[in-house]
Amino acid sequence: MITGDQLRAARALARLTIQELADLAVINKMTIVRIEAGARANRLTLLHLQEILEAQGIAFIEADDHGGSGVRFKLGVEADLARKKKSATDDGEAGDGLKALYPELADFWIEHPEALARLSDEGRRTISEAALGDPRALDDLAARP
Repeated sequence: MITGDQLRAARALARLTIQELADLAVINKMTIVRIEAGARANRLTLLHLQEILEAQGIAFIEADDHGGSGVRFKLGVEADLARKKKSATDDGEAGDGLKALYPELADFWIEHPEALARLSDEGRRTISEAALGDPRALDDLAARP
């Protein structure tokens, strides 16, 4: 059975927002938020989320004598994502594979990382999700000096 930490890591590896995963799973996004925060979840819901993420090329690793549980790409998937990322960049999307939903808003925050750094985590993530569709896309900008 997958854990909330594995779910969060798998979602990040698959480059899915909470909303995107919720849409794929046809469940409420708050269910995913609660599971990732460590709340107990229905076994069938966890299996359904695991199946969806496995279809996205994610492999779940069970804890054993050599290490703890985790996630990784299935064999060959990482290379496929790299090709898709290059193709997306060639099509005019952002260099990190994200397409700006509101380019003017994204450009402003990219040009003013000092202002972004002054925002609360919640505020920064809200702006990031509105501008780029990913709540953590601008986190690295806020960490810059």
